[in-house]
Amino acid sequence: MESEVDTFKQNNITLSNVKLEFQANREKLSSISTELGQMTEELDMYKAQMDELGSGMTDAKPLVNIKQAISRLKTEIKQLDLKTGVVEQRLWHSRMQEKGVTHRMEETMIFT
Repeated sequence: MESEVDTFKQNNITLSNVKLEFQANREKLSSISTELGQMTEELDMYKAQMDELGSGMTDAKPLVNIKQAISRLKTEIKQLDLKTGVVEQRLWHSRMQEKGVTHRMEETMIFT
């Protein structure tokens, strides 16, 4: 019977050691799982950034919008150049008429 008691005590000690080892491994697993969760979140963040950068590189819409704006600006500049030319011509014509009128007034003064 003593041998069974000794075996029981030895098994009990072994069980305690296994429980301690199990608890230590459980804590390690918990720590590793937490670390894995943090790394997964960080990886997801980096993936989102890469997707955003990738879509920005392949999305030509901003470039198309810029080209359209430049085209509109060129058209507006041509229209403004034309309007400026018309105004300059009218101003020149007006000045010429004033000079002609002034010149005619001088001619009428000389003859009178």
